[in-house]
Amino acid sequence: MLALEIEFLLGRVLATARDGRDRPEWPPHPGRLFAALLATLHEADLDDTERAAARAALAWLETLPPPAIRAEPPLPAADAVRTPLRCYVPVNPTEQEVRQTKPPHAFLEGIRLPRLRTERHFPAYAPIDPVVSFVWNADPADCAVHAPALDRLARELVCLGHSASPVRAHVPAEVPVATLLPAAHGSIALRVPGPGRLARLEACHAKGLALGRRIEAPEGRMQPYAPAGIDPEPPLPRSRLRFAAVFRRHEGPALPAESIGLLAQTVRATLLSLTPDPVPAVISGHEADRSPGRRAHLAIVPLPRVEDPHADGTPHGFALLMPDDLAADERAAIGEACLRLDGATLRFRGYGDWHLQRLDAGELTQSARTLQPASWSGPATRWASATPLAFGHHPRPGHPQRDALVIVTRHCADLGLPAPAAVRFGPDSRLIGALPVAAFREGKAGERWCGQFLAHVEIDFAQPVAGPLVLGAGRHFGLGLMRPLPHPRRCA
Repeated sequence: MLALEIEFLLGRVLATARDGRDRPEWPPHPGRLFAALLATLHEADLDDTERAAARAALAWLETLPPPAIRAEPPLPAADAVRTPLRCYVPVNPTEQEVRQTKPPHAFLEGIRLPRLRTERHFPAYAPIDPVVSFVWNADPADCAVHAPALDRLARELVCLGHSASPVRAHVPAEVPVATLLPAAHGSIALRVPGPGRLARLEACHAKGLALGRRIEAPEGRMQPYAPAGIDPEPPLPRSRLRFAAVFRRHEGPALPAESIGLLAQTVRATLLSLTPDPVPAVISGHEADRSPGRRAHLAIVPLPRVEDPHADGTPHGFALLMPDDLAADERAAIGEACLRLDGATLRFRGYGDWHLQRLDAGELTQSARTLQPASWSGPATRWASATPLAFGHHPRPGHPQRDALVIVTRHCADLGLPAPAAVRFGPDSRLIGALPVAAFREGKAGERWCGQFLAHVEIDFAQPVAGPLVLGAGRHFGLGLMRPLPHPRRCA
């Protein structure tokens, strides 16, 4: 057993949750601790021997199972979480803004005065006990080898989370009793390191230096946790798909709503061109002999603007969705693909070029609602399609194999979801701004669906299910994207 003890010296934690920039992160995620230790490795005043030993210790640490955690309270108490004040922080201008700005704007060392400001939050949490411990179940012999190096590295750790959250860290002599344990399903999910995480973080940092801006690493592995001694509630049914990355148009012309298929095909072609041969099957969807892949693979999903008063169905960007049961090397391949797409150019004949920007967690919360994963994740009992579903067969009412409910049930089973209670389909979507089916049959991109039965669907489940949901035979090409409906709607 090996423990790492962290004491928050001010008695509070300033760390922002990735999925909610106005919420504090408690308990600190093991993934955050691992990233902080790696940053300390590169910044601390260590000699070459100490640095090599610390790096070997981190490489060993990422191979261990997720740690147990001692935190008081183990889960954030609702009455202790306060709504943070909105702050408006000056934003550094881009090189383009510097070149294009004319008097009367003044510059001081390349910084415009007055500077633009953006909204930010600095959420904090004051736990009962400011000491948090992470406990790994590891071989005693390996612990004896790496504990001194980890202790030396931990003592150089300055903060965990925001820079205004200073800490004291070390490897204690005694292992504390954990209050939060890894579980098959639990009441909270935490980011944890895994094999290859160290290399991934360093690759993101190196690319950020090359591009001159910060590149946020992918979220990484998620591990459910449950309080010790408490049986967790059964989890909600959840789609097997996860958001790998979200990209938006940073520069370039807006595409019309009917170009969703074109966007998906262009992203796929660009991604394949940027990936060195041999292209992994998890990205291409094909085996080495060009036969169709036998496992689920990466899905490219344009994100149209729907379900708001000004919705027009135009794509503001796209998401890359990956199955949650991928092997470590497959996850690494998708992570590399996301890095290559960041800053890449998509070329659309007749429209112009898109310059892509990958949105990190902070940018997602301030981006258009249609680009936020929460808009497509639920949970909800009723879902409606933003893009039509490719059924794979023409539905025949009452047929044991071709009834619409039977067909959609098979597509839901592909994502590990329960059978729907009811399915309604037709040429138009229930979502405001979503295009009718006919728009997806137009142009060269629509030729793919010639002879296929496409329809918008509305699906009811007996219990809430969590997304994202992308169903049907066209789910890897932007079709079958479902959006949760928070309140039941009356059918026409």
